[in-house]
Amino acid sequence: MSCSPGRMRIPPCGHTDQEDHRGRCKNAIMAALSAHTSLKTRVVVDEDIDVCDERDVEFAIATRVRADRDVLIVTGARGSSLDPCRSITGQT
Repeated sequence: MSCSPGRMRIPPCGHTDQEDHRGRCKNAIMAALSAHTSLKTRVVVDEDIDVCDERDVEFAIATRVRADRDVLIVTGARGSSLDPCRSITGQT
């Protein structure tokens, strides 16, 4: 995993086929969400993207992401107590 101000990136997951790859990446995202509730976004990148290069990551997001297939939204999860948009019950 790699962190930058306000964001955590998960390095590429080893994969055998595309569907298995997506499943492993979703598992990595869910593990990161559980471990670091104060962070709200997670980015998983392909092996050819340098996770330490902000421009490389942002370019990959802009040119490779298909939101209907690639974006995972988790609703009703507990978040940081410092999150100004969380509910009374702590959900973000």
